[in-house]
Amino acid sequence: MPEKIVYSGQALPAEKNPTASGSVGPNTSEVVDALTQFVGIARDPFAAYQAEKTKRAQISAARDTEIARIKAAKTVLRDYFDHVYLERREVHTRLLDSLDRALEAGNTDAIPGIINGIVDMARVSPLAHVGDIGDLIRAMKDPNTVIEL
Repeated sequence: MPEKIVYSGQALPAEKNPTASGSVGPNTSEVVDALTQFVGIARDPFAAYQAEKTKRAQISAARDTEIARIKAAKTVLRDYFDHVYLERREVHTRLLDSLDRALEAGNTDAIPGIINGIVDMARVSPLAHVGDIGDLIRAMKDPNTVIEL
């Protein structure tokens, strides 16, 4: 059981004693102002936390969207290479499998090198006749484009 604390001393005069008639202390507007400040102080960090949580969710969603786009493009390239570029099937299979592993592991350092390898392979492949690789990329982004193999 906690120890009882007893305070001793002189009694406050009636004008300073809040329990006496004509109590002295903060008035109602001061209490409301203090409460408003307290709520504001408590709310600001929570609002900042919520804003940062929303930003993280947006970044995560953008990352997931880009990963889905990369995987979709990879599927198209894999199909293309499997049908048109059979003599280097093993090379592009390893590159595309490496891209899968890097994406799954979140290895952002390896991804650019693998993509560069895929692009280099495409430059010396039957894709070279496509011309500007940028045109191919734009065509792949356009949902109305039909690519026939």
